[in-house]
Amino acid sequence: MSERHILKIDGVTQTAAGAFDVYIPAPSGYRIELVEVDLQQSTEEGDAQSEQVALWIQSGVTVGGSGSSVNSTPINTRGAAVACTINTTNSSTSGSVLQPTAFNVQAGWCKEWPLSEHRHRSAASGNLCLKVEGPTDAITWYGSVTFEIVA
Repeated sequence: MSERHILKIDGVTQTAAGAFDVYIPAPSGYRIELVEVDLQQSTEEGDAQSEQVALWIQSGVTVGGSGSSVNSTPINTRGAAVACTINTTNSSTSGSVLQPTAFNVQAGWCKEWPLSEHRHRSAASGNLCLKVEGPTDAITWYGSVTFEIVA
Protein backbone atom coordinates (compact mmCIF):
# COMPACT_ATOMS: atom_id res chain seq x y z
CA MET A 1 0.00 0.00 0.00
CA SER A 2 1.21 3.47 -0.83
CA GLU A 3 -1.04 6.49 -0.42
CA ARG A 4 0.07 10.04 -1.14
CA HIS A 5 -1.31 12.87 1.00
CA ILE A 6 -0.90 16.63 1.10
CA LEU A 7 -1.13 18.70 4.27
CA LYS A 8 -1.80 22.40 3.73
CA ILE A 9 -0.19 25.11 5.87
CA ASP A 10 -2.47 28.08 5.34
CA GLY A 11 -1.69 31.30 7.20
CA VAL A 12 -0.27 29.93 10.47
CA THR A 13 1.29 32.69 12.58
CA GLN A 14 4.50 31.97 14.46
CA THR A 15 5.13 34.63 17.08
CA ALA A 16 8.57 36.18 17.65
CA ALA A 17 10.71 33.56 19.42
CA GLY A 18 7.63 31.29 19.35
CA ALA A 19 7.24 27.70 18.29
CA PHE A 20 6.05 26.22 15.01
CA ASP A 21 5.98 22.56 14.11
CA VAL A 22 4.05 20.10 11.99
CA TYR A 23 3.33 16.72 13.60
CA ILE A 24 2.38 13.81 11.30
CA PRO A 25 1.44 10.51 12.96
CA ALA A 26 1.51 7.29 10.94
CA PRO A 27 -1.60 5.10 10.92
CA SER A 28 -1.26 1.94 13.01
CA GLY A 29 1.14 -0.52 11.40
CA TYR A 30 2.27 1.89 8.65
CA ARG A 31 5.11 4.37 8.10
CA ILE A 32 5.21 7.97 6.90
CA GLU A 33 7.66 9.00 4.15
CA LEU A 34 8.26 12.69 3.39
CA VAL A 35 7.97 13.44 -0.33
CA GLU A 36 8.10 17.26 -0.34
CA VAL A 37 8.08 20.19 2.05
CA ASP A 38 7.24 23.69 0.78
CA LEU A 39 7.41 26.35 3.49
CA GLN A 40 6.93 30.01 2.51
CA GLN A 41 5.97 33.16 4.41
CA SER A 42 4.06 36.35 3.67
CA THR A 43 5.23 38.80 6.33
CA GLU A 44 8.96 39.38 5.89
CA GLU A 45 9.14 40.95 2.42
CA GLY A 46 9.95 44.47 3.62
CA ASP A 47 12.10 43.44 6.59
CA ALA A 48 15.63 44.86 6.31
CA GLN A 49 17.04 41.92 8.30
CA SER A 50 17.84 38.78 6.35
CA GLU A 51 16.83 36.25 8.96
CA GLN A 52 17.99 32.62 9.05
CA VAL A 53 15.99 30.08 11.04
CA ALA A 54 16.81 26.47 11.86
CA LEU A 55 14.56 23.61 10.79
CA TRP A 56 14.71 20.06 12.08
CA ILE A 57 13.03 16.95 10.67
CA GLN A 58 12.55 14.47 13.51
CA SER A 59 11.22 10.96 13.94
CA GLY A 60 9.89 9.33 17.11
CA VAL A 61 8.72 12.46 18.92
CA THR A 62 6.86 11.22 22.00
CA VAL A 63 4.59 14.21 22.71
CA GLY A 64 3.13 16.54 20.10
CA GLY A 65 2.71 20.23 20.87
CA SER A 66 -0.62 21.98 21.03
CA GLY A 67 -2.16 23.76 18.11
CA SER A 68 -4.65 23.30 15.30
CA SER A 69 -5.75 19.86 14.20
CA VAL A 70 -5.63 19.63 10.41
CA ASN A 71 -6.55 16.68 8.21
CA SER A 72 -4.39 15.77 5.25
CA THR A 73 -6.03 15.42 1.86
CA PRO A 74 -5.48 12.11 0.09
CA ILE A 75 -4.26 12.74 -3.45
CA ASN A 76 -5.69 9.40 -4.53
CA THR A 77 -9.33 8.85 -3.58
CA ARG A 78 -8.99 5.49 -1.83
CA GLY A 79 -7.17 6.84 1.21
CA ALA A 80 -8.53 8.28 4.42
CA ALA A 81 -7.33 11.62 5.78
CA VAL A 82 -4.59 11.59 8.42
CA ALA A 83 -5.18 13.81 11.46
CA CYS A 84 -2.07 15.98 11.79
CA THR A 85 -1.31 18.93 14.05
CA ILE A 86 0.16 22.32 13.18
CA ASN A 87 1.50 23.44 16.54
CA THR A 88 2.29 26.81 18.03
CA THR A 89 3.94 25.14 21.03
CA ASN A 90 6.77 22.74 20.25
CA SER A 91 6.44 19.02 20.55
CA SER A 92 8.83 17.26 22.91
CA THR A 93 12.56 17.30 22.28
CA SER A 94 12.73 13.49 22.26
CA GLY A 95 13.13 11.49 19.09
CA SER A 96 15.85 11.36 16.47
CA VAL A 97 16.89 14.29 14.32
CA LEU A 98 16.91 13.02 10.74
CA GLN A 99 17.92 16.30 9.09
CA PRO A 100 18.99 19.59 10.64
CA THR A 101 19.12 22.55 8.30
CA ALA A 102 18.58 26.31 8.18
CA PHE A 103 17.04 28.62 5.62
CA ASN A 104 16.55 32.30 4.84
CA VAL A 105 13.03 33.26 5.89
CA GLN A 106 12.54 35.54 2.88
CA ALA A 107 13.51 32.74 0.48
CA GLY A 108 11.47 29.99 2.16
CA TRP A 109 12.35 26.30 2.12
CA CYS A 110 11.27 23.85 -0.56
CA LYS A 111 12.72 20.36 -0.64
CA GLU A 112 11.65 17.30 -2.62
CA TRP A 113 12.76 13.69 -2.15
CA PRO A 114 11.57 12.05 -5.42
CA LEU A 115 13.12 8.64 -4.75
CA SER A 116 11.76 6.53 -1.91
CA GLU A 117 15.23 5.42 -0.79
CA HIS A 118 16.19 9.07 -0.13
CA ARG A 119 13.10 9.99 1.90
CA HIS A 120 12.88 10.51 5.63
CA ARG A 121 10.76 7.69 7.05
CA SER A 122 9.06 7.12 10.41
CA ALA A 123 9.04 3.84 12.25
CA ALA A 124 5.94 1.67 11.89
CA SER A 125 3.08 3.39 13.78
CA GLY A 126 5.54 6.23 14.50
CA ASN A 127 5.58 9.89 13.47
CA LEU A 128 7.52 12.62 11.73
CA CYS A 129 7.78 16.19 12.97
CA LEU A 130 9.09 19.34 11.27
CA LYS A 131 10.19 21.99 13.75
CA VAL A 132 11.06 25.60 12.92
CA GLU A 133 13.18 27.68 15.30
CA GLY A 134 11.57 30.77 16.81
CA PRO A 135 12.17 33.80 14.55
CA THR A 136 13.13 37.34 15.54
CA ASP A 137 9.84 38.71 14.17
CA ALA A 138 6.39 37.14 13.89
CA ILE A 139 5.95 35.18 10.65
CA THR A 140 2.86 33.91 8.84
CA TRP A 141 3.58 30.56 7.14
CA TYR A 142 2.03 29.07 4.02
CA GLY A 143 2.88 25.94 2.08
CA SER A 144 2.39 22.21 2.19
CA VAL A 145 3.85 18.91 3.29
CA THR A 146 3.43 15.99 0.89
CA PHE A 147 3.90 12.53 2.35
CA GLU A 148 3.20 8.89 1.58
CA ILE A 149 1.81 6.21 3.85
CA VAL A 150 3.71 2.98 3.21
CA ALA A 151 3.73 -0.51 4.69
